[in-house]
Amino acid sequence: MSAHEHPNPNPHDDPAASQVAMVGIVGGLIVLVLVVLLVGLYYGTESRVTSEVLAEQPALLAGRLFEQQRASLMAPPTWVDKEKRVARIPLDRAVELTIRNGGRGPASRPATASAGQPQVD
Repeated sequence: MSAHEHPNPNPHDDPAASQVAMVGIVGGLIVLVLVVLLVGLYYGTESRVTSEVLAEQPALLAGRLFEQQRASLMAPPTWVDKEKRVARIPLDRAVELTIRNGGRGPASRPATASAGQPQVD
């Protein structure tokens, strides 16, 4: 190797600065567009899923409320106020007592205290 010889004989070993800048700008724009599209896709899907969940929510709440009310109406006799001798009875028993009394007056008599359980005749 002589003293005047260049270690790399290729005269085009460095990339042109304008080409590097162009690739960087175009690559950055592509990444930016992809990010914006993905964010839009995410929020669009989130909005759709949220709408579907909220649309089903009233039906779920109504169904749960119906079951709670039904369980309350069909529950075994319990005391509402033991001192005042007021008991809660199942709906079918209340209907039976009302029909038996012809719809007049109270449907039940005060319960007698027997082992702490309300009694309805």
